[in-house]
Amino acid sequence: MQQLPYYPFPVRSGPVRRKLTYDVVVYTEDGHYFAEDADGHIFCQDSPTNCMQEAVNYVAQFGGGRIYVRRGIYYPSNTTYLPDNVSIEIYGDGNETVFKYNNTMLLFVFWPGLSSWMSYFNLPSSYTPSWNAVFRFRDFKVDRSQSGSNNADIMDVVYAKYVEFNNVEVIDNFRTTGGGDAAIFLINNITAIVEKCRVYNKSYGINVGGYLSIAKNNYVVNTYAEGIVAQGFTQGSTLPPGYSYGGLSIIEDNTCIDCGRGDEAISIDYGGNSSNAYGVGIIRNNRIVTMNYTTNHMITGVNVSKLIVENNFMEGTTTAAVMAPTWNNGSGALYAVFRNNYVNVTYSGTNDVLVADNHDTFIFENNRINVTYSNISSNPGDFFHIYNQKEFIRNNVINITIPSGYTLGDVFGPISYGTDSNPTYIVVEHNNIYINGSVTSIINFTENNSYSVSKPFVAFNSNTVNAASGSTIDILFRIVVNGNVEYSKIYDNLINFTPSLSTIFTCCFASGAVWYVDTDIPASQFNSTGQVLFLKRNAGTATIASGATSVTVNHGLACTPSKVLITPLAQPSGNLWVSNITSTSFTINISTAPSANLSVAWYAEC
Repeated sequence: MQQLPYYPFPVRSGPVRRKLTYDVVVYTEDGHYFAEDADGHIFCQDSPTNCMQEAVNYVAQFGGGRIYVRRGIYYPSNTTYLPDNVSIEIYGDGNETVFKYNNTMLLFVFWPGLSSWMSYFNLPSSYTPSWNAVFRFRDFKVDRSQSGSNNADIMDVVYAKYVEFNNVEVIDNFRTTGGGDAAIFLINNITAIVEKCRVYNKSYGINVGGYLSIAKNNYVVNTYAEGIVAQGFTQGSTLPPGYSYGGLSIIEDNTCIDCGRGDEAISIDYGGNSSNAYGVGIIRNNRIVTMNYTTNHMITGVNVSKLIVENNFMEGTTTAAVMAPTWNNGSGALYAVFRNNYVNVTYSGTNDVLVADNHDTFIFENNRINVTYSNISSNPGDFFHIYNQKEFIRNNVINITIPSGYTLGDVFGPISYGTDSNPTYIVVEHNNIYINGSVTSIINFTENNSYSVSKPFVAFNSNTVNAASGSTIDILFRIVVNGNVEYSKIYDNLINFTPSLSTIFTCCFASGAVWYVDTDIPASQFNSTGQVLFLKRNAGTATIASGATSVTVNHGLACTPSKVLITPLAQPSGNLWVSNITSTSFTINISTAPSANLSVAWYAEC
């Protein structure tokens, strides 16, 4: 193995010269291309791949090796194919090693045993990959900006044990809005890592696919379909021995500018045709910004069993969901977490801004969300469409602006999912919500189950709801179910807007259902087609008629109150006291009958 002299290597005291080793060096001189072995023997000159294929073949006969591509501009006219069951590293001199070409070929490709790249999920029956191939690509630049061809991937690797791209730059001129046009396309590898790469102007930017797949510290600009996608083994793919569908996919610390114009900026994608959710996905510390175009989806998760989306920055204009963690989800999704994200977008679509469906548990917390609706051709859908078993929405700051003349559906809802054996559990608490415009409701819980066995739990606590002057909110809190609501808590919410809360009603479930509620909202502000039973406390106003000495009050509690407080709202004609306290009512008495109707405020508590 030969040593490379005079390779610059920075240290604290300044740059020094460090010697590196290689097995083959590829270089260009006087317009010609050469490949030289470690002993200085030239074994290739001016091949269609600029001696890259010959270099690969040379090291492959020894099980692999390091191929160093010296600084220079290379114009390959054929794809370089990588063999199976080898370990090969190809590295250059950073942006000074440039591959330029202008046809539909790929630069590097590893598709063992396949005659067509479109069939990468299933191998021919006559071929089984070794799953031992290891490839590392580092420190070079690919320039297809002068190409006139469409639908050309650049570097593809499938069925490798390990594949890594590090500090590779890809420039294209963005010719297609369809598939088959990816910069770095990795599928069905055991481990796949793309780090510190830069991609410009492709339909698909970076697709990193491995049972362990990591996309980290990359910079992607102007992609039509997808910016950065990570995935493990998806349903229908060929699996290595001992592996099952799924994996761990991580997308972190990336920047995506004008990505996902027709699809998604960043996504963990386990396939849209799966009947079950697979894999674990983490999307964190990424920056998604639209500057010159409009993004479709900013962040999505497709058929992911467990997904964490945290500490991301999203800003610009979008036409579809900003966040959809279970797009096309099958069964088996365990949980999704969306926390500590900052979203500041202009929304020009007509559907839901946030979507979370089909998880056992969904957590939405500590986010800062600013959404301005614009260019609406019809009334938009809901702000947050939620359909999960257990939902925790807490400690978020949400600002929503809707154009005049349009009405947003629900801020949270319609919330639905549960069954008799696994009822829905919803907590919405400590959120600060600001509305500028018109919305139908703040929270809408809608169910079709009869709940003959178990019943849902719903809580709307300690939230602050503000609205700009002229804004309207039809319903603060809405429950629509066919069966009983076993426990609902609506307490300590601060409502700051005009019209007042007395014109906003909490309402509406099926006739005959019973809603058990713990609330500080007076009974007079409930509009219900079923029976409301206040679990712990209730308040209202009763009237002792002129000439009468008592009035019976139905307190509406689900228990016999231990405390009843009364306050006359005018000067009484005698002493007031309470008697006959039962599980359904109590009596307010007066010692001297009033000469005019007397209103008495009451408060009852278990």
